[in-house]
Amino acid sequence: MRHDEVCAEAPPTKTNWFSFSRFQRFSQMGEGSKDLREKKMVSSTLISMALVALVASLVAPFTMALNIDFAYHNFPQMTSVLRQLANEYPELTKLYSIGKSVQGRDLWVMLVTNNPNEEPLLKPNVKYVANMHGNEPVGRELMLHLLSLLLDGYGKDNYITWLLDNTRIHIMPSMNPDGFEASSEGECSGVQGRGNANNADLNRNFPDYFAGPPKVPIQPETRAVMDWIRQTQFVLSGNFHGGALVASYPFDNIPANSPKNFRKFGSPSVTPDDDVFHHLAEVYSFNHKNMYLGVTCRDGSPPFPNGTTNGAAWYSLIGGMQDYNYVWGSCMEITLEISCCKYPKSYQLPQFWNDNQKAILQYLGEVHQGIWGQVTDQNRNPVSNATIKIRGRDFGSRTTYRGEYWRILRPGTYTLYTEAKGYDPVELTVEVSKGVTIQNITMYQQSSTYYEPRSDPTFQRGSVPSISPLHNAAAPFKSGSLKGFWPTFTVNETFTNVTSLNALVDTDFFVNETFTSMNELVDADTIDQEYNFTDSLNTNTSPSDYDFATNVTHIYFKFSTIPLLNTQNAFSSSGDGCFPDFDVIDNQQKFRLCECVQVWSVKFSFASLHHHCNLLSEFSETQRSCDIPSKLYVSNVTAVH
Repeated sequence: MRHDEVCAEAPPTKTNWFSFSRFQRFSQMGEGSKDLREKKMVSSTLISMALVALVASLVAPFTMALNIDFAYHNFPQMTSVLRQLANEYPELTKLYSIGKSVQGRDLWVMLVTNNPNEEPLLKPNVKYVANMHGNEPVGRELMLHLLSLLLDGYGKDNYITWLLDNTRIHIMPSMNPDGFEASSEGECSGVQGRGNANNADLNRNFPDYFAGPPKVPIQPETRAVMDWIRQTQFVLSGNFHGGALVASYPFDNIPANSPKNFRKFGSPSVTPDDDVFHHLAEVYSFNHKNMYLGVTCRDGSPPFPNGTTNGAAWYSLIGGMQDYNYVWGSCMEITLEISCCKYPKSYQLPQFWNDNQKAILQYLGEVHQGIWGQVTDQNRNPVSNATIKIRGRDFGSRTTYRGEYWRILRPGTYTLYTEAKGYDPVELTVEVSKGVTIQNITMYQQSSTYYEPRSDPTFQRGSVPSISPLHNAAAPFKSGSLKGFWPTFTVNETFTNVTSLNALVDTDFFVNETFTSMNELVDADTIDQEYNFTDSLNTNTSPSDYDFATNVTHIYFKFSTIPLLNTQNAFSSSGDGCFPDFDVIDNQQKFRLCECVQVWSVKFSFASLHHHCNLLSEFSETQRSCDIPSKLYVSNVTAVH
């Protein structure tokens, strides 16, 4: 039966809330996905009958925080509801906007937690985002009812009270308010209002791990979410959609070199954390009233086993938000398709709330799994921006300014590798049990030269290679030793077997090349020169249209204290030469590179010049862009004889 056919007539229009803990004890469905499978084999009809009887006997003896109608709220109405909740519960809420839509509507977020103006150590951040596609608004309305449920249940229901005492829950009811205003109720499969006011699909608009920057300019709504993810270290996330009934998890895209038939027919594109993602998806599907059954919304479509799917195995897409969260935000996000009809009639909303309420609450609690801790130095001072990596899982995370880290993991034994600039790396074997395992880490300041790994060529944030420190000595590079990561070197270090930055990226190193620090170059003629690009990049201009210079072969990029060497074809449209998100330091000034620049095509004709470049992004910390900078500044051009 289609989800939009469940209700034969309009049910009541007010929310009836009953004790979630009593519901949990009745259903015995809240302990994780594996324990649910046999229990869920009971006839769904019998379960539904039991739930109806339970609701009739256990209607809560108190009313909701607000009697929110089961109806679609336009932007002014939604804003009014959020402000009323914030005013009524100042001790539990904080309403804020992360930016504005194309048409100037606020992108509202409600933080729900005990003492929202305080940030206790190791209290994790979780988020829900809904209405990313404007014509898929069921999640938008469920988020308003979730807010009311959490606020009214605090102090009355044990689980909700525990959740708000120990979790910072950020709820964005609508990421695409402009698209919603353009949509029409009852349209189950149309595209009107799907995109934003610029008709851009926001779930194809994020930088992509496999494909690079999006082809369509990054939209204000997308940029706001990217900045939000950058500024807040979220640990867990859910993204609500409509048009199907399934919990989907990364990756959504597949490697560019995959066979074409993989893209056509679908093939799994698994992350190193596939076990965790699969578990999270099943937690939602098995706590949903019927998602676990795997029923598809369209005749002839293959079923979803247990109501879950790898994103690319379903269909691959480029620029999705859940992949971006994982790669750049170190956040475990899944996509929750919760209605076969994209924009069902409002009378069906109570049924959707009944179907999803338990799953929505249970999923939030999954952030309290895995390993947490604080990284400090020998004097117990927090070590910020330390890299935390689990051996065998390529995607790491960074500590907060207070040295905090979180990593959702299934129970098991793991090797935890931590490194930070100026400190000796730390490697620990940790036994992770069910629930949260606390593992604090002490780092000791380093007296020898530090080797700092960088992000990989597809600009993923927070990843760390498994490598050993390098010291002030000749440092030959061997294929595979760095596997796609950019290092920093120290003064007076000799580099051997490196011909280009592209070689570092690809780990294809060549012989018979030795480069020394700029301090050791002799017979130098220093000049300053500025090269201007003729135009800003747009979708109609290919990267090959940009010629940096005609008489340049080698370019030094100074990352920290000494430059690396870059040569012919260092940048290309293939993605191998994409700049990651890292800092460029020169003359004690710090600049942030645009995180998704990969579009420069550099052509060389001579092999006699070495250039030391300062690459400056023309974008501020608060407003970055993935467009190409209009200028590339070149200074200290040194001729080597």
